[in-house]
Amino acid sequence: MLLKALKRYLPLKVKEVLRHAANRNSKEKIVHEQEHVALLGMTSLDEQSYYTSCVSALSDLDGAIVDLGCGMCSTAISLARGVTGSASSTKTPATRIYAIDRFIWEEWMLTSLSGPVHRDYLSGESFLPEARRRVRDESQLIELVEADLSEYVWRHGPIKILLVDSMKSWILAKSIPANFYAFLVEGGILIHQDFKHFYTPWIHLIQYRLRDFLHFKHEVENGATVAFEISHKLRPEVIASATQFENFPDEEVEEALKYSMGLVGDQGKSAVAAAHIMYFIHKGRLKEAQEVFFKYSRSDLAPSADMSIAHSYIKGEYKI
Repeated sequence: MLLKALKRYLPLKVKEVLRHAANRNSKEKIVHEQEHVALLGMTSLDEQSYYTSCVSALSDLDGAIVDLGCGMCSTAISLARGVTGSASSTKTPATRIYAIDRFIWEEWMLTSLSGPVHRDYLSGESFLPEARRRVRDESQLIELVEADLSEYVWRHGPIKILLVDSMKSWILAKSIPANFYAFLVEGGILIHQDFKHFYTPWIHLIQYRLRDFLHFKHEVENGATVAFEISHKLRPEVIASATQFENFPDEEVEEALKYSMGLVGDQGKSAVAAAHIMYFIHKGRLKEAQEVFFKYSRSDLAPSADMSIAHSYIKGEYKI
């Protein structure tokens, strides 16, 4: 009350300074609150915060930021926050974020999202207009690219951050490395959002074969994200060799999954083990999938939803 009364007698210039300070504090409070609320999507708040921190950390490194499988754009917006929050941000094409997706609605998406969408979508319908609305405030930084990643060819030069949330089939596990990995710069970061997911064994096979080029950097415990730093530039022939899945003997598959399990904590180990089971499911080798499931069941791995789902595939309750 005393401050309110005194304001009546303050000079006009002092009043303006106070008003601007109050407005600035209010805006900073809103930004602070927004940063502590998860954006709508299929990623956790911890994952989103990590994506932001990666961009801030690499603000002085040249190269584009690429988000594959951005969906409702929680990943793209998180990356953009890292650009806007960086002291050295210049908003040049080198710091532009390319968010690439088909933007086609599928039935499973509704149960996987962390909140409601703008309206009900039919399977096969485009949700690109909603994605555009969601990135409206960051539209100067984010370029939404509607494309099929099994056919898309990257033509925008070096990449310093590649966030992959779309490597969900054998086909994409070949096309994404072939089209993007050779553009990754030394010191850059490759982020796999599905590293700790039961369905994606191919990620582990590729990372194992490229382990001399992609060094483990960080695991987000509350989420499926694991990040790797590019230690050496990847040559096209090395990438092609890493994705020759027909040449993976079972012994190398086991070594690859063992390698991945050694990178993550207890929470992630069960997900990686489930991916080992799913490798044989994807290959149509049910007997081997069951043997691997029993092996892990007798181990000291903690029970998990990922293992339960993998077991459901073995029992035929789910189909690939």
